[in-house]
Amino acid sequence: MEKPTFPRRFFTKGSDPESDKSIGYYSNNTKLFAALTTLLTDDEWAELEESPLGVFFRFVNSKFSWASMIVKCMLNMQIVCKKPFEIWSVVGSNPVRFSLHEFEHITGLNCEYRENLKAPLTADIDENEFSEFWEKLGVHTKFGPSVDNLTRACGWAQDWSKEDRKRLAYLAVYAGFIVGERQTIATPVEMAKLVMDLEEFEGYPWGRVAFLNLIESVKSANLTKHYYINRFVEVLQVWSYYAMPSFGQDFGEPVVGRVSPTMMAFKGMKGRKNIMQTLLAQVNFNHMIMVDRDNAYPRWDNDVDDEHIENVMKAFYGELGGTWRWKPSDWISEGVIVLDKVKEEKGIDKKRHLDSGLGPSKRPCPAYGIDGHTSGASWDTFQSTVAAMFEQFSKQQTGEIGLRFDRLDEKVEVLTSKISCMESTIEKLQIVMSEEEREAMLSPTMVLRFLQTGSFPTSPKLQRSNSNAAQILCSYCKFSARIAAKQTMDESDKLENPKLPPIASSESESETPEEESCELLREYFPTKEEKIADLKRRQPKDTAKVIDAKARKTERLRTLAQTQNGIYVGSSTVKRMFSNKEPRGRGYDPFRKADKQMKEVVLDHYKSCPGLGKKKTIKTVHDYPLRFWWYDLLNQNEWLIDTHMNAAVYLLRTRLLDHPEWFRSDRFCLVDTTFGQYWTAKYDEFKMIEPNELGEGRPLPTLSYDYYKGVLPEPRPTNKIWGVDIDELYIPFNLNGDHWVALFVSLPKRHITIYDSKPSHVKPGLLASLIEPVTVMFPYLMRQLADEDKKYEWTLEPFTYDRPIDQASVPQQANGSDCGVFTLKFIECHALGIEFPQTLCHKNIPSLRLRLAYDLFEETGVRGPKERDWSELD
Repeated sequence: MEKPTFPRRFFTKGSDPESDKSIGYYSNNTKLFAALTTLLTDDEWAELEESPLGVFFRFVNSKFSWASMIVKCMLNMQIVCKKPFEIWSVVGSNPVRFSLHEFEHITGLNCEYRENLKAPLTADIDENEFSEFWEKLGVHTKFGPSVDNLTRACGWAQDWSKEDRKRLAYLAVYAGFIVGERQTIATPVEMAKLVMDLEEFEGYPWGRVAFLNLIESVKSANLTKHYYINRFVEVLQVWSYYAMPSFGQDFGEPVVGRVSPTMMAFKGMKGRKNIMQTLLAQVNFNHMIMVDRDNAYPRWDNDVDDEHIENVMKAFYGELGGTWRWKPSDWISEGVIVLDKVKEEKGIDKKRHLDSGLGPSKRPCPAYGIDGHTSGASWDTFQSTVAAMFEQFSKQQTGEIGLRFDRLDEKVEVLTSKISCMESTIEKLQIVMSEEEREAMLSPTMVLRFLQTGSFPTSPKLQRSNSNAAQILCSYCKFSARIAAKQTMDESDKLENPKLPPIASSESESETPEEESCELLREYFPTKEEKIADLKRRQPKDTAKVIDAKARKTERLRTLAQTQNGIYVGSSTVKRMFSNKEPRGRGYDPFRKADKQMKEVVLDHYKSCPGLGKKKTIKTVHDYPLRFWWYDLLNQNEWLIDTHMNAAVYLLRTRLLDHPEWFRSDRFCLVDTTFGQYWTAKYDEFKMIEPNELGEGRPLPTLSYDYYKGVLPEPRPTNKIWGVDIDELYIPFNLNGDHWVALFVSLPKRHITIYDSKPSHVKPGLLASLIEPVTVMFPYLMRQLADEDKKYEWTLEPFTYDRPIDQASVPQQANGSDCGVFTLKFIECHALGIEFPQTLCHKNIPSLRLRLAYDLFEETGVRGPKERDWSELD
């Protein structure tokens, strides 16, 4: 009989990955189940332990000790298994299986087959009851609850009914064990929705769901790096205790007596020493759960056949000729995964001895392979090394070539600027001298005189020009005269005229003359007589003109050196260093008082709104929204809502677009409240998606792109791109739904300053979580939407933030309703370049409200609240 072929190992025997890091996991969240234990009574907890899901609740009380090193060793000893719903490991020479059969035996959970396992039918569930319970949890109905959601719900569920508290406990098991994701990740809502029918939830095959989630996580793990395993990962540790009974006795801390299921028979043990050696020394094995041959493979949709795994099954069921004795020769020692760095096995000499016994040879020992032959890993390593060296050489040469081209471009730019200067000079000469004078200056007579004396006669027009023009003109004339002289000499040679005297030069004979084409670019130095004549001509007639002339100095245009250039042209630091313009900002007084006429205009419009005289109630606000919108804006005891804030932002944006000189810069934009509201609402959905290897791949809220491109907010969009045309942003931001603050976002500094008129309202600990959507999603937005060649400038590190609480620098409100007005004035003053004055106080708020109402009425045409658009939050 031909010897059967068994699967190959993942890793070459003795060269598995280093076990220097633990496996990350999220199941059995400590905070969640501690809060649940505090919430439920002893009778309720005992009832849950006797339920079909009781193994989870008993496991929480068992205080099981997780030992990731054991699981890591078991997974490193895997063999190739094409079947997607099971894994095999070879401990020494003995294979052990982890499939649904083993999972069911270890946990005792319901693992029966069901179609559409992860898409259960929930049509019979009462939607109103579901929405009401989800509202109690504080979760959107489109998402399942996260671990954090359930932990918070345990804090206010004391008054819930017994059924609702039981639902909360089952959801804790579902999120904390069966899903077992990060505590902020929302769970699939379709399966969480089953909790509304307690009988259906208890009878659902959650064991099959939990196993499917676990095996998918194991199959997708990269064993060569630090990795996480989601779902009920502790089962893998108990599986090692079950598969190797002696190992479980020594390392599993078994419970005294016969305990069922196997999951509750061990308390676990944290041990890191000699784990691998102990595993390899095992001789007793429970290889697999032996069932009927027809049921050896659990029923799964889309299962795959594996010929090599089938040979292992045949060996266990005696189909290869009696009881199979597993030997090292049954398994190929070389694995299918080649590591970059292979650890050496102890006891192996690094030098190979010759058969003659004459001592060690200097030839290196081959890598571990089949029958002592050299492994292909060495050749692969050599090829990768050569490829890396070639790639590095190519990059270096490409960089040097690019650098040479850059230097050539710089020289071309310099030459182009000189030519432009020459053209500009000629244009100035055309203005200074008439065409007749230029022709007379370059006549043959003048050329001959220039050749003899080296100078031109002074033109009256030239005398009236300034000294700079005179120097330029002389340089131009010399250049033109040389060309004309050369032409004259050529003609005289043809006519056999006497040789003309050599052209006079102001340079010494010892110096090498430059090319004639560079003559115009040389600096002209006037003679002593020309200087005296120029001083006499420019002699002022009185002392006042002299003083005035000294006071007037031509300002030099300051520019940055090449090493000082950055991507942010509008940097405030650069502007302070090199200020070529008058200081901007302070275009108007934001605290100018409203006069009587303004008050009459606003009150007349307010009185014209329907509903005058009605007291403010929920019904009247709904029936007369226009009247109470103006009422809240003018009344200091009322809180400004988002439509008030957006109208004021629109007013400031209109002023910025129409009169940018009023503000300290034109490289900032004003964002409305919708931006912060959408980001806060979508943050849980943003965190729910796991990023890719680069940290990217998460979906940003739909409106983010429009804000980034300057299409929003409307009306009067700026159409300026953040990070390119915009360096700073002002955002009125709502904290916790009941307090307005001003956010000043500096994109170059990656920093957010929070101007808060009442810091005591939101404690620092709560502030961090409330501002997290902005600090985390801003760098993500800038990196994802930046051009490909600019992405490296934006890392995914969260923006930093601070909140100044000095009352001298940040004025404080004296009541609980003025935060909106303070927020708007913080933004307006900062944008105008004005420090927050002491006049921004409780006493002046009525006047500021009235002035804001008048400006909205007159400058923007606002007559009431703009209808909100919540379509993106549906």
